[in-house]
Amino acid sequence: MRFGFALVERQRPRACCIRMGQRVRHRPWAWLGSLALGMITACSQPSSTAPAAQSTRSIRDSSSTNPPQLVVLGDSTAETLSYALQATAPAGTKVIDAALFGCGLAIGTNASFDPPHPQMAMFPSCNSASPSSEQWPALDVEAVRSTAPGDVIFFVAGVWETEDLLIGGKWTNILAPSFQRNEIRQMRRVVQIGTAHGAHFELATMPANAAGAVIRHSPVGQDSPTRRMIYDRLITRVAGEFPGRASVVDLAAILSPGGEYRATLNGVQVRTHDGVHTPSYAPGNPFSGNSSYPVAEAFYQWLGPKIWPLIVASSRAHREASSAG
Repeated sequence: MRFGFALVERQRPRACCIRMGQRVRHRPWAWLGSLALGMITACSQPSSTAPAAQSTRSIRDSSSTNPPQLVVLGDSTAETLSYALQATAPAGTKVIDAALFGCGLAIGTNASFDPPHPQMAMFPSCNSASPSSEQWPALDVEAVRSTAPGDVIFFVAGVWETEDLLIGGKWTNILAPSFQRNEIRQMRRVVQIGTAHGAHFELATMPANAAGAVIRHSPVGQDSPTRRMIYDRLITRVAGEFPGRASVVDLAAILSPGGEYRATLNGVQVRTHDGVHTPSYAPGNPFSGNSSYPVAEAFYQWLGPKIWPLIVASSRAHREASSAG
């Protein structure tokens, strides 16, 4: 059994609240709420008495080329990271969280770290049995509808792309050429969706993960450096197919320098105890609120100066290329 935040993500119904008040994605599986909340009570870090409001400090950039809007897409690793991005956004940039819990790109029926034993049904947005209107492509179309040239779509994915999945009745993973071909198709699709209104698309590399430490105190397939490197190679390839429209941001180099999993860097906790997510403080949200205020705030202010220059530089290069064209 999986414990902690990783388990909560997988057991939770297909839900994601947009904290900016843009949209709410909800599935009426209320019976899971008490189960998930009980898990969090037992497993998550203690709450803090710090103020509920997130940090209002920003990384100031006097240039006029900051993206007006940054929409975060991806799975729960994107969701927790969006808190840090919101807390440290450059002046004039609005961050919109449109991530989906339990769903990155791959669509199947079951997931497992011990195939052929199915341990978890894929969440509706990434479940092939769901109506197309409830799968991630349709949801992401709506998420980016308000974007325009100058905006940025930031896509972050985690262990769902490196886990063993049941697709078309067969267990497979990213080591298989057929899985890679499917991932490439899905990557192309999400880039096409994200850039449909002129926004620039940025794909984040995948940091090293250590989910196995929570599951069985030893590495599992989804933690494999080989699988992670394949994912990064695929996003680099796809970004290259969309010159001037898509690029890669090396999030992995920030969170796992040298390709090694790090729970802390420079004295700052950068990953939570599930070995996958980044710290986020979210009062009232038991699924994203994985850390105390001091831990999350320290992470926000550590990450902001490192990641925003990469995002802004990529966006700026896109604008300049578009203007020159």
